[in-house]
Amino acid sequence: MDISATTDLGSLPTIPATALPPARAPSTPSVSGRSPAEKLAIFKARALEMARVPEATEPPTRQLDVTEFRFGEETYAFASTSVREVCSPKSITLIPCTPPFILGIMNVRGRILPVIDIKPLFGQPSPPRQAQDKVIIIHAAGMEVGLLADTIIGVRTVSMSAIHPPLPTLAEPHSRYIRGLTNDGTMILDAALLLSGSRLSGNKSEEDGIT
Repeated sequence: MDISATTDLGSLPTIPATALPPARAPSTPSVSGRSPAEKLAIFKARALEMARVPEATEPPTRQLDVTEFRFGEETYAFASTSVREVCSPKSITLIPCTPPFILGIMNVRGRILPVIDIKPLFGQPSPPRQAQDKVIIIHAAGMEVGLLADTIIGVRTVSMSAIHPPLPTLAEPHSRYIRGLTNDGTMILDAALLLSGSRLSGNKSEEDGIT
């Protein structure tokens, strides 16, 4: 290497101090040259800043997805996690010597499921099936059954804060299987309680009026 070709540091131009960018000011006031009272005020401000508790953020609103349907003039719902699907009741096969609330069985892609009419459970008549009737396949308590519904309304999301306990004046058959009541009057059914109830398990119950 040719040493004579290297740069002589002494030959570099000198940058005047006025050309340098100004130094950044500290984030907090300096105490240099201040009176004792001013220093005390600055120290207090620093302590308060360090001790400030971060503002608490509100937790996200808890919500529940429900599948709504109608029995007559009343609106009911199940938590969507309990609903497998909705299908047509055209393929129901009648089974003799079964309780009147069991309409029969149906084949749902290889699964043989009982189809149940729970209207009598809620004090509603069971008129002949209509073309618009649907079957809601629900699962809970180790069981999977189809429930006949007059009309399927659809799926919606409900805030948990908008779900209230059943009214004390609600009739016993209703309140026994209802998880909660929404602001607009939809009764959210508890699928586990419903499927494990005496009526749907096939047990006789004089209290329920099923023989």
